[in-house]
Formats: sequence, C-alpha cells, structure tokens
Amino acid sequence: MSNLGNDNKVMSIFSKVMDAVILGVLWLVCSLPVITVGAASAAFYYAYNKCVCQERGYAWTAFFTGFRSNFKQATLLWLGLLGMLAFTFLDYQILNAYSGVFPIVKVLMGFMIAAFVYLLLWGLYVFAYISRFEVETKAVVRITAAMVLQNTLWMAMLLVVFVVLVVGVFLVPVIGILVPAIYMVAANQILERVFKKYMTPQDAEKEASYTA
Repeated sequence: MSNLGNDNKVMSIFSKVMDAVILGVLWLVCSLPVITVGAASAAFYYAYNKCVCQERGYAWTAFFTGFRSNFKQATLLWLGLLGMLAFTFLDYQILNAYSGVFPIVKVLMGFMIAAFVYLLLWGLYVFAYISRFEVETKAVVRITAAMVLQNTLWMAMLLVVFVVLVVGVFLVPVIGILVPAIYMVAANQILERVFKKYMTPQDAEKEASYTA
C-alpha cells in the first residue's frame, strides 16, 4: 500500500508538470499574433490555477475557456499596456538625446525608467487578476494599479523571477519552451498570496463551486 501511495504521488506530480508545460506551449502558440498576448496570459493563469493547483478539469479545455471568456477585456488592456510601454520607451530615447544639454533631463529619464518598470509589473499582474475576478475594465485598472503599489515586495519578487527567466532564455535558448511553465509556477505562488487578501466571500464561494 505504501508503494502504491508513492506511485500515485509521483504520477500526480508528473501529471501536473505535464499540464504546466502544455499550458506554457499553448500560451506561446496563442501569443504569436502579439495582439492576443493578453488573452493568452489570462487563459494561462486561469487554466493553471484551476487545473494544476486545484486539480479541477482539464488543462486544454480550461485554457480555451479562459481565452474566450477574457478575450475582449484582456485584449483591450494589453493594447493599452503596449501603447504605454512604447510611449515611455520612446520618451526615454528622446530625453536621452538631450541628456548632455539639460541636466534636468536625467531626472525625467529616471522617471521614465520607473514608469516603465511599474507598467511592466502591472502587466505581469493584471491578466492574472482578470482571470480570477470578474470586474469591469475601468475598475480593473484602478484596483490593480493600487494593488501593485500596496504589495511592492511581492511585485519586486515577481519582477526578479521574470527578468531571471528572460535572461536565461537569451543565454540558453533551448529552455524557452519550458520557461512559461517555470514562470507560472513561481508567479502563481506569489500572486495567490496577494489575491487571497482581496477575495470577497462571494469570490470564495464561486471558486469552491467551480467546475471546468
């Protein structure tokens, strides 16, 4: 009986690993059009949290359920984020051209760097949020913008994980296929600690009654 129990645990772990990798591959494929990165990211978090963490339903089915249900909102948020990131990057480049002429420009450049990092953190956060909570878009922006500032330590940890994995892909490209799954394992551990603080009784009830 002991060996059987150990075998079941090994199979359960192997199944979760495979589901995470499959979801990572689905995220990569569905992100290729670029415009769908937001919807794919929301779907990835939704499916990972439900199927890998809670062991409810099937990864493939849950991914596309999350993709469809979050597509409109996630795409709108993604395009807005992409535009703001491009704006801060271009502003930085313009300011950099005048940094040797006006000393105050360096202060503005520092502000642009801070804004870019904040937007990146918000992007790592917001698509997971909309996959967990049903909130209208304006409220999502307001709530998540505040959450990032209220949980700076957790957000800094998330950013470190993201940067380390991006650097890892540049150094060892072959691991790229596994990086989304590795990131999601770490991100889920961090973000769920944050989300639990904001869950209402209604959110908890809905989660308990979830069926994929």
